[in-house]
Amino acid sequence: MRQSGRTILVALAVGILCEGAAARATDRYRPDVLIIKLKPQAAKTAGLAGTVTRTGVRSLDELNVRLDIRGFRRIIPAAKLARTQKDVAGLGRYYIVQLAPGTNLDSARAAYAADANVEVAEPDYIEPMDMVPNDPDYAMQWTHSTSTDMDIDTQEAWDLEV
Repeated sequence: MRQSGRTILVALAVGILCEGAAARATDRYRPDVLIIKLKPQAAKTAGLAGTVTRTGVRSLDELNVRLDIRGFRRIIPAAKLARTQKDVAGLGRYYIVQLAPGTNLDSARAAYAADANVEVAEPDYIEPMDMVPNDPDYAMQWTHSTSTDMDIDTQEAWDLEV
C-alpha cells in the first residue's frame, strides 16, 4: 500500500509539472495566429480576391472557409514591396492567418502545411527579449547604468523595444 501511494504521488507531481510546462510552451506563440509562406506561383495570385479571407487561390480559399479563419493578409503590404522593386528574399510571400478563437493551432498548421501552394506554415512565435549590446566598451559607458540610478535606462528600454 505504501509503495502504491508513492507511485500515485509521483504520478500526480509529474502530471502537475508537465501541465505547467505545457502552459508555458503555449506562451511562446500566439494561439490564434499562423505565419505561412506561399510558393512563388501562389503568391502571384494571392490577394487578388480583395476580401479578408479570400485569397484568389482555390485550395487556400477552401481551407480558409473550412477553418473559418478571421483574416488573411500579407505581413509586408504589396505597396511597400512595389517601392523596393525586388523581393529577393521572398518576404512578400509571407502571410498572417488569423484563426477563429478555439481553433486547434496544430491541426490548422498541419492543414496549411499540407496545401500544395504553401511552402511553410508555423506558429507566430513570441520570444522574450533581454537585450545587452555586444559593444565591448558598453560597461565603460556610465550613462547606461550607474549605481545611483542616475542614468538613461537604456538597458530597460532595450528590453521593451528593439
